[in-house]
Amino acid sequence: MTIAKGEGTWVVDVEGKRYLDLLAAYSAVNFGHLHPALVSVVNEQLGA
Repeated sequence: MTIAKGEGTWVVDVEGKRYLDLLAAYSAVNFGHLHPALVSVVNEQLGA
């Protein structure tokens, strides 16, 4: 499976199939994919 995008605890593969990412709560990714607060901080720090 090749992941095309992820949001929260869900990922979508290149064929459009949606999966619950059971590793989204593991270690460094425990906030899921594209958590809005983290994206905001990263954008701020990058000057974006």
